[in-house]
Amino acid sequence: MGQERMLDEEAELRRQISEYAEQLPDYKEYAKALEDVLKSACVLYAPLAIVSARPKSIASFAEKAARKKYKNPIREMTDLCGARVIVNTQDDVKAICQFVRANFKIDEANSLDAASRLKETEFGYRSLHYIVQVHQPSILGAQVPAKVIAKGLKAEIQVRTVAQHAWAATMHDRLYKPPFQIPTRLRRLGHRIAALLEDADEALNEFERGIQPFLGSYSAYMKPSELDKEIKIVKLVLDVEAKAENKDPIALRLARLLRAGGRLGEAIDTLKPHFTTMGPMSLPIRVELGTALIELHHCTPAAEGFKLGQSLLREAVAAATTEEVEDDTTMSTTDRKLRATAMAILADTSDRQEACQQYRGALQLDPEDPYILCSQLAYNLDHTSQPAILDSARPAILKAIATCRAHVDAGLQIPRAWFTMARLFLLLRKDTESLDHYSKAICFFSVDEKPKWSKEDFEAELEFLKRIQGRGQPANPEIGWAEQLLRIGFWLKSGRPGPITEAVRREVSFKDFRSGQRVLIVAGGTAPEWQERMTSYRKLLRAALEGYDGLVISGGTTAGIPGIVGEVASDLKSAGRKSFTLIGYQPEFVRSRSDHYDRHVRSGTKETLGLAEPLQMWLDILAAGVDPTDVRLLGINGGRISRFEYALALSLGALVGLVESSERSADDVLRDPDWSKLPTLLPLPNDPMTAQAFAQVGAHDFSKDELERMGRLVHETYRKGTKPDHKKPNTLPWEVLPEDYKQSSREQAAYAFRILRARGFTIRKVEKVSTSIVMPEEDVKVLAEKEHGRWNVERLRAGWRRASKKDDDKRLSPFLKPWVELPDEISEFDWKAVRAFPEILAAGGYELVPPAQT
Repeated sequence: MGQERMLDEEAELRRQISEYAEQLPDYKEYAKALEDVLKSACVLYAPLAIVSARPKSIASFAEKAARKKYKNPIREMTDLCGARVIVNTQDDVKAICQFVRANFKIDEANSLDAASRLKETEFGYRSLHYIVQVHQPSILGAQVPAKVIAKGLKAEIQVRTVAQHAWAATMHDRLYKPPFQIPTRLRRLGHRIAALLEDADEALNEFERGIQPFLGSYSAYMKPSELDKEIKIVKLVLDVEAKAENKDPIALRLARLLRAGGRLGEAIDTLKPHFTTMGPMSLPIRVELGTALIELHHCTPAAEGFKLGQSLLREAVAAATTEEVEDDTTMSTTDRKLRATAMAILADTSDRQEACQQYRGALQLDPEDPYILCSQLAYNLDHTSQPAILDSARPAILKAIATCRAHVDAGLQIPRAWFTMARLFLLLRKDTESLDHYSKAICFFSVDEKPKWSKEDFEAELEFLKRIQGRGQPANPEIGWAEQLLRIGFWLKSGRPGPITEAVRREVSFKDFRSGQRVLIVAGGTAPEWQERMTSYRKLLRAALEGYDGLVISGGTTAGIPGIVGEVASDLKSAGRKSFTLIGYQPEFVRSRSDHYDRHVRSGTKETLGLAEPLQMWLDILAAGVDPTDVRLLGINGGRISRFEYALALSLGALVGLVESSERSADDVLRDPDWSKLPTLLPLPNDPMTAQAFAQVGAHDFSKDELERMGRLVHETYRKGTKPDHKKPNTLPWEVLPEDYKQSSREQAAYAFRILRARGFTIRKVEKVSTSIVMPEEDVKVLAEKEHGRWNVERLRAGWRRASKKDDDKRLSPFLKPWVELPDEISEFDWKAVRAFPEILAAGGYELVPPAQT
């Protein structure tokens, strides 16, 4: 009886095998179609994925049917056709799984998330297995045989990362299905390998998330020359590609490069032959082409090109139903971002009702996009005039600012991220932070060969400011400050076209600036609680101003640093040693006013603690033709107004020296991750002679040849008795000396004139210098301290910074500090340099006469 049953079972099994052999061609077609569908999906969602599909072989079917004891194996087996997608990251797994769920009917009962079976303390097999059926004849342009759909054939799709595949292929069966008992040591090793692979998987995913934005943000990190080179290469690749289906992604890449370079017409011509594609590239191509068309025709919304752009974007978002937007599993992250971008652009080009819908849909699709959020808030303020909406949006705004900051740190969305942070801070009514970021946007806009600030970008910022003012609302002064800053910045960055007063739409308040004039701005704290601390900087300020000839600008009040500047000016005037004109910039209604200033300039604003005065001051300076690079700002401590003065000066190109450890705004700017990178921001030691050199180095009346001869002699005196060492560039002969060291020697020679005359020496031009003098040691000591102050400034301007240990390669020195704090062996260099002054002057044809002989 038992033998008969076994024979019957074997006969039934053979019948089933025979039946499966008859159906095998259907499953082969199914596998081919499944592979085509998944490869098309991977082009869009996981370009580096490995896809394979095949039907179960007859032998495999027979073995599984025999071992599992199926009653009806053809009906019960769900993996007669199987496909595997191996991707790089967990995010890729999510994208492919979203695609599978959106395009196949899922047999949930038989599908498997292997990771869900693991306990929180376990590591191991983590693949995703979907049992699917096809219910549509075409997916992403790949055709599915009608009989596969009609028969309801099932297939298994496995999705896993490379690390998960390595575990599954190498470890899984050996660990869980061996025909023998695994030793404990090897079992522990296997689980440890699983944990390491899981950790690597997560790290790779994090890395991919960080690097991904760079891949499409060409303008963020490519110089124009690099962009042009890349465009030529991709054009060549597109030309030589023979297969039509392979041209779509290449054309898209080329169009994005062209649009990043501002070549919108070429980008449009590149994509037009491809926008009818129905494959996986359909959505990104339509969004890119639609965006380029709208950008090109933004001034003529009635143009056919503009209308076509709108039509393409509407087609791109049409598939995003409400259910898809709300269900995170039915749409890939890439699709969501593309459709969100399309909706945001449509919102800017649509009537009020549609715009509201588009903005709402865009933020539902991509709630993390700070640029969409910012545009939506501005639109709402413009059309509702309800500033209270910003209160509820505050958490989202703060998160958006953090996202923009991350973009800046990664070098992405430049300068868009700067401008957006400035906008968002303005929405939060944080005027200082907003103007600081607008200043950074201006400063970092045109660097490293990046394109100039376009008129369209500039006008977009002005339009934003107009929108957020709110209809019927009282004027916000901070919006006016932001507009004036943008107008000044754009005028400067766009080549200074026409009078700045026309560009900024304001008149000058002080007309006595002259082109080529030396200008020193002194800014700092005025808060009553800091008055005693500010008084400690009186000696430093006196040193900076004594002997200065030019215009000095400060706050004009009796408080804090501006008050001390006025007192120092009065003292110098009484001693007959004041050679500068002191100007004070103040609001119209100011409570305190120093009588020690030569002139007070009123900005005409009613705010007593506003930011209008620094803007008016710079308008007056630039209107006179003074180059910002000829302006210097000395800063000590300070609050919100000083913070803006420092940022504004840096953004326009002035040389800014802030006294270290003077606290508040000065220290904040010195520590700022962006401003601190600028070579024009100098962290000055709290040292009077360094402050004096900062204010006065650079002024001289020598010819180029005279300065060159004296500079050469300065250097040769310094290196006398020292062997050349290429590891120490300052020991090399003049002919091969790096330019910054040459400039240091020239400035030392020129500064020698200034400090010698200030000490009472007479310097006169003679045909023949008869003899050199020996200067008294008392004079040498004073001059050596001044020379070290000059050296401090020269080193700081060359990019050196103070550190505990000297490092020439990194430009670090422990000697960037007051002269009195130097060890004797280092201060000896300054003594040596000063004693050589007479010989150096003689090289230029000048004779030095001591005060006693004058």
